[in-house]
Amino acid sequence: FGGKNKDGADKPAFQIVARNVETIIGEFTAKERAFYDRLSTRAQDRLEELMGGEKQDYIGALVLLLRLRQACNHPNLTKSNV
Repeated sequence: FGGKNKDGADKPAFQIVARNVETIIGEFTAKERAFYDRLSTRAQDRLEELMGGEKQDYIGALVLLLRLRQACNHPNLTKSNV
């Protein structure tokens, strides 16, 4: 996997490094908590719509999850008018 490197050798062109996961738990301010809760409620409602139809929209569900993760970093990353 990875093809050949520039030299034409059979070794991969890139090396996959070990995954390092760090979990950091922080606290929301009251304003941040209110924003996140509103966004979470809207995302949950939208998720139920996406998964309840005859054609399930997995990409849409992943976008909702991304927006919730972005909101934890900074509300402006969501580009939402919540």
